Amino acid sequence: MDNKNMKNLKKSRQIFWQINLQHGKVSTDTLISDVSSNLHTKTPVLLVQEPYIYKGRPIFSLPNYNIHFSGTDNRTLIAVPRSLKAWSVSSLSDRDTTTILLEDDDKNKILVISAYLDIKKDVVSQKLDEIANFSNNNKIPFLIGMDSNCHSTLWGCDTSNARGVVLEEWIIHNNLSLVNRGYEKTFVSHLGNSIIDVTLVSNEILNLVTSWQVDQDHQFSDHRKIIFEIDFASTIEITTRNYKTKGWKCKFRSLLKQVPKL
Repeated sequence: MDNKNMKNLKKSRQIFWQINLQHGKVSTDTLISDVSSNLHTKTPVLLVQEPYIYKGRPIFSLPNYNIHFSGTDNRTLIAVPRSLKAWSVSSLSDRDTTTILLEDDDKNKILVISAYLDIKKDVVSQKLDEIANFSNNNKIPFLIGMDSNCHSTLWGCDTSNARGVVLEEWIIHNNLSLVNRGYEKTFVSHLGNSIIDVTLVSNEILNLVTSWQVDQDHQFSDHRKIIFEIDFASTIEITTRNYKTKGWKCKFRSLLKQVPKL
């Protein structure tokens, strides 16, 4: 007898978590533990920068998740619940940029990107320009969770630096909006505090993004975890067991007989 009960749960909002793990094993384990302990209530999409790497590949595994990344020694990945319709876009991905196409039950599409901006390279990579062009040509909005390594008063820094000005111009040129709210630091270390973790979306979907916040729980990374939600119509399948059926009652009685008497 099959004692599994299947039911579909319609969701109108999708949770996203964004964080730089600084290649740490403990920070990675902490994030995985946080997700695993809340799978019955939350199934966030994870936008990760600088994941833990071993022998050139990220060590990152979650039950019922697909892990998307590109190349070796990569500095970005995206973890997506298998209940969501998501495809890797390899032509728009590289070591520092992971891009997926997400589609909801209403056939609405969005490009989701995890990006790491190397402080030793040009602020805007060729891959980011390709993503913006692809989005514009195909009329598909996009969302980016990034470690920008840039300072700008636009996202709450006390001052702007040259890198920040370049990124500001790119944001304006590509009709993007900043999701960050407030002045909460996203990077906190003994060397100083700053706001360098940035969330961007195409202007036309800014109104779909809500509840953006910087989580204060310690993640064993100098970067704080960012949490936000997006209006997103999706159906997830929940599996439960009916422990009141005759089969389970018999199994329970059998287990009781195996318990030694004290």
